[in-house]
Amino acid sequence: MARVSRSRNRTSALAAATLLTVLLSACAGGSPEESPSPTPSASPTQSTPTPSPTETEEPTPSPTEEPAPEYDIDSADSLTVVVNKARPLQPADYVPETVASSVYSVNGQPLRPEANEALAQMDADVTAATGSGFVLCSGYRSYDYQVELYSGYVNGYGQEAADATSARAGHSEHQLGLAADIMGEGQGCSLSEAYAQTASGQWVSEHAWEYGFILRYPDGSQPIVGYSYEPWHWRYIGVDIAQDMQEQGITTLEEYFGLDAAPDYL
Repeated sequence: MARVSRSRNRTSALAAATLLTVLLSACAGGSPEESPSPTPSASPTQSTPTPSPTETEEPTPSPTEEPAPEYDIDSADSLTVVVNKARPLQPADYVPETVASSVYSVNGQPLRPEANEALAQMDADVTAATGSGFVLCSGYRSYDYQVELYSGYVNGYGQEAADATSARAGHSEHQLGLAADIMGEGQGCSLSEAYAQTASGQWVSEHAWEYGFILRYPDGSQPIVGYSYEPWHWRYIGVDIAQDMQEQGITTLEEYFGLDAAPDYL
């Protein structure tokens, strides 16, 4: 508005000056018509008024994504710890708190309470859905037990074959009490890929994530996880992660947590 006001003042002053010239000319005997007309000046151009500053409005905060939850993948007692050939347990002789398995355990091996509760519910549901449940062939195994088991594989099949099928002590998920080797009822505990073809095995494969379990060593994942396909080895990781992996189509913990592949021992 200040610019507009100053333009109007200049117009008024110019008009007054013109009138004064005419009057003086008339007084001197000349007629107004004979008086030289003043050079017309360009009409003042009105510029668009600069909008007056308004109060700055507070920007509406845009919804922000919640930060991804952080998981403890290092502590031995964490439900989300990652153990593989490149990531040994700390400490190596870790012993978890366990409870007796609610699912029939062939070897009497226990599980961590969280894994046990989820496994028992899954067994009840698969039995209701297919008419056949499963048995626990392997649950918690101690460091010393794993030493004996692994040595037996080495002596029976050689180092290379042992490393493809059995973990060295301190590197086994069974020492966490969160891994369950299961087979169908009536199949015994001669661990076999045949379980994946049974009605029970297929149901578990489709629904295990709903209970917080993932198939830890999927078919074709040996270059990442370091072990051959084991359709019987289910790892409890919690429903949140199991569901997220299912939705994203991620099949290994190494890929999910952005860890290096662990095909061999360091």
